[in-house]
Amino acid sequence: MKILELMKVHTIVSSPDATIAEVVDLFDLYQLSVLYVVDSRGVPIGSISEKSISELVCDNLLGQNRVITAGEIMRWPNNVVDEHSEVEEALRLFRDDEVENIGVTSVGRLIGTVRRIDICQAILAGDLVLQSQ
Repeated sequence: MKILELMKVHTIVSSPDATIAEVVDLFDLYQLSVLYVVDSRGVPIGSISEKSISELVCDNLLGQNRVITAGEIMRWPNNVVDEHSEVEEALRLFRDDEVENIGVTSVGRLIGTVRRIDICQAILAGDLVLQSQ
């Protein structure tokens, strides 16, 4: 089964220029666990986890008396797969990186996400049978 068949297409993203306050508002409003940062073409250039935001705030790094942007705290989006990838590739990323969702790209542009729970639902519905390893 291809990732394209499981992905959600309504993906909330941020620009690298968004402030931490704007990023936190997106996390809260859309109940996100990760936020993808994209350039003006929609190409993923980074991601921000809820954990990294909470560490930033709890470590009082915001007390530096300057605006911190998404571009400064994002990490490289190593949790991204192409829409034509097999579901097993996403499962490998989930095992290796302990992320809750993975960005899905088409021709390099972010077009959606797939979560662990999406794969679980497909397995339980009988739509996806994984080969035992």
